[in-house]
Amino acid sequence: FIFEKEKESNEIISNQSYWLELKSIVNKFDNEEIDFKTAYKQFLDLSQQIGLKNEIRLFALSFNNILLDIDILISVQEPREKNTLKNSFEIIKPFLFKKLISHLNVEDAIKWNQSLNNSLTNRGQNWICYLLRCSDITLKSIGDKFGITREGIRKKVSRLEKIVGIKSTDLVQQIAESNKTKN
Repeated sequence: FIFEKEKESNEIISNQSYWLELKSIVNKFDNEEIDFKTAYKQFLDLSQQIGLKNEIRLFALSFNNILLDIDILISVQEPREKNTLKNSFEIIKPFLFKKLISHLNVEDAIKWNQSLNNSLTNRGQNWICYLLRCSDITLKSIGDKFGITREGIRKKVSRLEKIVGIKSTDLVQQIAESNKTKN
């Protein structure tokens, strides 16, 4: 029994030290000491270290798979929308990463990660609507594309905004500026 408590205590410390290390990676990113790609690679590398619980390894892999799933979802969209969606998602990835690490502990982040994963239901339609809205496409235009009312699109976008933690309309300006610098 004492051994079990000691083992449990060491795992909690391991989770806490892992979480603190992840927070330091995000701080470097926030302070512009490293770029997003470097921070994200450090996150994935740290999450695969020997000695971590499988739960943590799976958490990091799951988050990475969610991002890959959204990339795949975007790649099968109509060619004229694909670039718009891709540009929007590239802007949103760092926000998602920061949101993931903004939680108080690994356990809360795992729960949020599960919510993010669940948001991919319905062939990812909520994500496509959200990304189009981030690109300043009107609710009516998005609704016409999917055969859904403007209000139906607003609800889909709103549900995802609650999970992501960023209103699509708040990202419109950043995405527009990013698109200008790329052109």
